[in-house]
Amino acid sequence: MMLSLTKEERYRILGIKSDIVHTIDELLYISRWLSSEKVTKLDLLFKGPFYNFEAIQYHSRYDNIVPCLILIETVEGGRFGGFTNQTWKGENEYKKDNTAFLFSLDFLEKYPIDPNCCRQAILAKTQYFFAFGKGDLIIYDHCNKYFCKSEFPVSYKCLNNNVNPKFRLTRYKEQFIVKDIEVFLVSFHLKSFK
Repeated sequence: MMLSLTKEERYRILGIKSDIVHTIDELLYISRWLSSEKVTKLDLLFKGPFYNFEAIQYHSRYDNIVPCLILIETVEGGRFGGFTNQTWKGENEYKKDNTAFLFSLDFLEKYPIDPNCCRQAILAKTQYFFAFGKGDLIIYDHCNKYFCKSEFPVSYKCLNNNVNPKFRLTRYKEQFIVKDIEVFLVSFHLKSFK
């Protein structure tokens, strides 16, 4: 049974201002996915509802800020996201990133970029918030009103061989409406051993 916490208690206990990450386990998984060698700090840069889910609001402020972690929650309750070391600056430009990955908070699974597809890790396009791979995850402008889509797995891999990977990322939905987007600047710090 999970203890129900207020938003302020969740922020204080988890150490990040997120309405999408609900448990310490989820935060630990995200930290492990980001780096096993370094301590990670996540600073909230952007929250979709504060900017009316307008992609231009994100791109005009944060296109050059890297690395970033993106969290998404759908109106159906699906929670997932992605990570890249690449900037989102560009117009219809695929970018290479062999460190990029997608993930599901619902299944606590990480989906790495296929090494054969790392040249198309992300697609920078101002009409989109974010596009990972060749259709694995596309978040459109005004995603709270218009359907976004996922054709996962295309450029990213599901490593769980015990399940059908189709739509595993987005909780078995090909199209979805976004309830919330959070974008975090990721800072890595070397662990100190004493």
